[in-house]
Amino acid sequence: MNFQEYKEKSITEKVNYFLKNLSISNREASYYVKWDKIKKQSKEYTNELKKLNQLLGQKNVEEKAEKLFIEDPSVLEAIPILIALRLRTQKVINVMELDGNYNKSFYSINFSNIDLEKIDVYMKFIRDSGLFEFFKNSPINDLRDYIYGVEVGMDTNARKNRSGKVMKDFIQKNIESVCKRLGFKYEFDIKSSQLKKKWNYSINSDKKGREFNAAILDEKNNELYVIVNDYYGGGGTKPSTVTDGFIELDRSIKKSKDEATFIWITDGLGWNDGVEAFTIAFKKIDYVFNMEMVENDFIYELLK
Repeated sequence: MNFQEYKEKSITEKVNYFLKNLSISNREASYYVKWDKIKKQSKEYTNELKKLNQLLGQKNVEEKAEKLFIEDPSVLEAIPILIALRLRTQKVINVMELDGNYNKSFYSINFSNIDLEKIDVYMKFIRDSGLFEFFKNSPINDLRDYIYGVEVGMDTNARKNRSGKVMKDFIQKNIESVCKRLGFKYEFDIKSSQLKKKWNYSINSDKKGREFNAAILDEKNNELYVIVNDYYGGGGTKPSTVTDGFIELDRSIKKSKDEATFIWITDGLGWNDGVEAFTIAFKKIDYVFNMEMVENDFIYELLK
């Protein structure tokens, strides 16, 4: 179906077409692990980990560890990464303790600026974290190999941003192609306040600092298009919460001083569980496309 045919369909037919052509994933194979990043970060504590290796398999591990820490306090800086904790901005770990009656107390420990006067605190933290037991009964021979596994696990926290980037790159390449074919100006990742400075357009948004993934200007016809793209795989956020936010954004844009057209590009199988909410969005927002529709030149046909 092309855009002209799509335009003539009813809301129900448009929703059905949209849902039928959802992408089953927005994850490339490279989404799962960024090996270059893992390799780089695994080298950060190479020397410290090499020294900590001498604690592996030791029966009197605490005695040997305390001696090692006093001889070379910098070794302690590698302790947080062994429990999958990266101290980039927060240099101090705050720890809660509960006694037998569940009364709580707190202590802080600094692994950035080592204070050997508090060696007992470091020892207690490492003991309570289970690391000493791990050292004593470790099935591995080199902590540097272990860190690779830790880094892979920690890297999963970045997956959400990577999947968002895949869709963002896909949309940008298509918009860039469309605008070159039409001779239109375009900008990526631009805030409503920047549109005023860039093209002298004053448009409202639903919240302060709203950033549009793309903005397109047809100078000849004095028409502005602003685009937000996202991917809804389902999960914790309710479909109605997502759609309500974009309905409000569209409403705000339509009340702007300068006329602008809002385009919402969204995808993901999560929308199969939000048909009712999504149908309402289709009734309120003029242009809602998915990746398949973008690939099939719906934006080009709309703009030309």
